[in-house]
Amino acid sequence: MSCCSFPARLRAGTGLAIALALAACSPADPAPTPTSPADVPTTADAAKSAANPMTEAAPPAQADAHGSTPDDWRSQAWPADRDAILADPMFDQALDDHDPVLADARQALALAGSGRPLGTITGAWKVRSLQFDGRGGAYGYPWFDATNARRDGMLTFAKTTGSQRRQGRLLPIDRSTLAFLGSQSVNDDPSPGYSRQWPTPPAARVEGDSVGRLVRTGDDELLMVLDVDGPRFELYQLRR
Repeated sequence: MSCCSFPARLRAGTGLAIALALAACSPADPAPTPTSPADVPTTADAAKSAANPMTEAAPPAQADAHGSTPDDWRSQAWPADRDAILADPMFDQALDDHDPVLADARQALALAGSGRPLGTITGAWKVRSLQFDGRGGAYGYPWFDATNARRDGMLTFAKTTGSQRRQGRLLPIDRSTLAFLGSQSVNDDPSPGYSRQWPTPPAARVEGDSVGRLVRTGDDELLMVLDVDGPRFELYQLRR
């Protein structure tokens, strides 16, 4: 026997034993692919979802064929109207402090800052108008009929009775506020709609355009703040 043959056989046997041991320890199936960090919800994501629940009034936005979203209210409003939609009314100093219309308006606007989630607002409503002409005049009107409805995926508002009518679209600003883009009409005259949404829009807004915002002020109460121009504005109180 050669002096080198036994150690060689020993080394070969040792190598075979190690290979068999490694094979016995290997799993039958490959290890699962690690989950990407982007696929794991974070604490911040969960908190954001809890703080911004979807409501019937503000459905998730979907891009249209032109790449714009139907709830992008700023792009759909005339530039001259964007500030008016968010503006806070000012009360004329010439108003009588004891005027009940003024008292109702102050109370309604105080409740408008509560930031209550809109929740479900579709259906029939009663609407009352409070008008301020900016020259010391405050006018309160009786209750008429109105409705919030979803048509062709778009939320709409319409005051349907009374000589002064108003209708248009409601677009989400945030979880507690909707922008109103619409127009005014008289009696049963057809409403032209907000002029920037016409098939062929004019170069600028037209006189009949009406804009504002809608918020919830109570369990069965909404408020629309409309056409704010300093001390000249209108409020719609909605109840059901």
